[in-house]
Amino acid sequence: MPDVLDAGQAALPYVQAMDQYARRIAQLRPKVIVTVCAHSLSYLNSLSILDADELCGSLAAFNRPFVRMQKPVSRALFDAFCALCGDSSHPAMALGTDHLRGRSATLELDFGIIVPLSFIDRYYTDYELLAIGTGNVGVAQAAACGRALAQAARQCALPTVVLCSADLSQLIDPTGAAQFLRSATLYDTAVCAALRSGDADAFFAIDPVLAQNAGECGRRAIAFGLGALDGHHWQADCVDPHMARGVSRFAAYLQPGAPGGGSFVDRAVQAQVQRNLALNADQDAYVRLARMAIRSAIQGQPRPPWQQCRAAMSEFEALRMERHRAGVYVSLYRDARVQASAGSPLPHADHVGTQILEAAQNAGSRARFGYSLDETALAHMQICVDIIDPMEPVSGLSKLDEKRYGVMVQKDGKSAVILPGTEEATSPARQVFAAARRAGLQRSAEGLKLYRFDVERHGRMY
Repeated sequence: MPDVLDAGQAALPYVQAMDQYARRIAQLRPKVIVTVCAHSLSYLNSLSILDADELCGSLAAFNRPFVRMQKPVSRALFDAFCALCGDSSHPAMALGTDHLRGRSATLELDFGIIVPLSFIDRYYTDYELLAIGTGNVGVAQAAACGRALAQAARQCALPTVVLCSADLSQLIDPTGAAQFLRSATLYDTAVCAALRSGDADAFFAIDPVLAQNAGECGRRAIAFGLGALDGHHWQADCVDPHMARGVSRFAAYLQPGAPGGGSFVDRAVQAQVQRNLALNADQDAYVRLARMAIRSAIQGQPRPPWQQCRAAMSEFEALRMERHRAGVYVSLYRDARVQASAGSPLPHADHVGTQILEAAQNAGSRARFGYSLDETALAHMQICVDIIDPMEPVSGLSKLDEKRYGVMVQKDGKSAVILPGTEEATSPARQVFAAARRAGLQRSAEGLKLYRFDVERHGRMY
């Protein structure tokens, strides 16, 4: 926003592109602009559709409180879109003030929405808004929701523009700058090439590990936008990615063209299922046991008794669990991002087997998803079972290894755990910061106790 803050010559191509795109949008005269933003308030494993009659916000957090925006919400499109979503194939749910009761968060327009809309508002303001936060949904599921949005817009006969806003790649941890730059260059190039060539299949085929190493932020927002174009070719106008201050800038305008090419959303969903089937083909007894309990939770059945589960495994596997007491975490992952995790770092059940059953049922419960988890959703996920070794206190970050050790922070009766190798464990510093934040503590808080632990991991995250 050059009239608010001058970002220098490097930003000029993007400012000019945004101005050009805003003029095109003004010529279209849409009735609704749908903003899909990774920075917007969201559920963990579901898209959030902000539920309000109007939304407002400012750039006060950036010392620009005079930059304010207030927009009416399209209730017609909100209702139509909500009616098509809310299941595991379309994980999108309304998020209103009732859902935020007792929390510090508020429904408002964030900077990821205000900045691009400010360009459009120079030329056109006669539109309503529908604001969506991406959360940690699967990339293919985000695309399916985008397709549902397009269907809802057609049902309501509302000309609609979808605006996807987020960082392309971002340097999360400065200590890993070298690896990040390699991954970010590959990831940014792959995204730009897929959009410019009109190859949605190439976009959905991007390696989730590469995306994670690049610190991707906007992959789900872009997937949602592409989903709205499902079954159509498109013409793309793109500005090449450019890295500045650890964040990759990127701008693109996609104009839908003629129908053709079949449904790339369906292909993306099927590819995800096949990939997960291959990953889950070599499940051991620990993962199979967790899956049994998750399926019972999905079906609304009580937790299966240990003796029943024991009969489905070898005597060696059963005895190995029965002779071991340890803490357990069961986690569900999709596209290398955690969807749900439950467990305890300390043993409290008779043995590991019963503790796996308990953690798995909790991980698969509706309360952790907001929508009914089903077999279709489970087919898109990987299950990991982490057996926790005894904790040992450590004096500082030098004693940690984010790939090997999990971390627990503790103070004043508050504690939290971050497992090794997860998206929040890219360095010892970030792992401890994430654990402290989850526990509601400051990382620099005096008297903060730090523990590390080894894990015996069964299953794969990606």
